[in-house]
Amino acid sequence: MKKKITRTLVLLSAFVSAGVANGQGLIDLYMQPDIQAGKVDSVTLDDPRLGQPAPVMDDAKAALGWHYAEFEDNVDGYTPDGKIGKDLLPVNGAIIYGGPSTDSPVLGTYRDGSYIEIKDTGAWWKFQIRMRYPVYFVLDSPPPLPPVTAEAEAPIVAVAPAPAPSIEPIPLMAPIPVIEESPIVETQTRAPASSMVPQVERQPSSVTPPDVIGQSYQGTFKLSKKAFGLFKPKSPFYLESPEGNRIAWVDTSKIVIPGSLKTYLDKAVIIHGERDFMESSKDWIIRARNMRLK
Repeated sequence: MKKKITRTLVLLSAFVSAGVANGQGLIDLYMQPDIQAGKVDSVTLDDPRLGQPAPVMDDAKAALGWHYAEFEDNVDGYTPDGKIGKDLLPVNGAIIYGGPSTDSPVLGTYRDGSYIEIKDTGAWWKFQIRMRYPVYFVLDSPPPLPPVTAEAEAPIVAVAPAPAPSIEPIPLMAPIPVIEESPIVETQTRAPASSMVPQVERQPSSVTPPDVIGQSYQGTFKLSKKAFGLFKPKSPFYLESPEGNRIAWVDTSKIVIPGSLKTYLDKAVIIHGERDFMESSKDWIIRARNMRLK
């Protein structure tokens, strides 16, 4: 039990320290809402490269102070070889990942004319590109926990004796009853284990991959055309790039927005949610959680 508490406090202490870097008003930026993820940079909140912060969608992580925002800077990106065009550059609209895997965080999509410098080739092409991509950081650190060096024992509580009953006058010659004092009973009460262990983050019942928690996507919200013959849209809506290409289908079955979806049609939006890759059609679909006008 002692080892578990000590390890928990070490992890939580590291998390608290992630909120402020070097004690100089700096915040540490990460690729994911996790202090074990790759650190991007340490900046101040008024850095012009950093966008407006907003709490992440995961309630447990938001309660711990995790926020996200767009950050503009040079970053190492990866794109699979199949998305490299004849000009030896990513094709327009190719998805850029933070690592050489589809399980890596999605940084955004490639746009023709973007600054890019190829660093390596192969199954995954590595390059440096200047773009706006989502970063995560802690703004509201939880209060520090009291130090715990060993398993706490609850104090011994003494129970006060019950008041003695009042004695009525006893007639002469009647037997005198014996009144026994209630003994002082000492009871040892142990606090429940849950009250001694610091409360830590509870994982949601349906856990999504960490690289897609709090991810945001930009584009024009469009209505899919009706099906013709064998060609049927994968979703009633999709997200379109400025060049008119489909970025991904959009699943709105669990979206939470004020008003109707019609108010967002054909407008530039920012969609927050999870992403899935459909192997059958080799397309992306965004499981939207909320949406706002850009």
